[in-house]
Amino acid sequence: MVEHNVKKISLAAEGIICSGCAMDMEKVMRDMDGLLDVSVSYSKGSIAVTYDPAELTEEDIIATVKRFGLKTRIIAR
Repeated sequence: MVEHNVKKISLAAEGIICSGCAMDMEKVMRDMDGLLDVSVSYSKGSIAVTYDPAELTEEDIIATVKRFGLKTRIIAR
């Protein structure tokens, strides 16, 4: 078994309008291959993601967030 580095990023998520939206986003994102953990905070307008870079890229994560109609950018690595 090959071990890969696990990476973490935090994203701004501008435009989340309710806590239910945040929960829906988490549910969709949890189905992404290579995503190990996700936490979407409606109150903070942020998303914390832990992922396997061998299976998922930052660009993939950002594209998924944008599909929800949100503006996003990486705020921490």
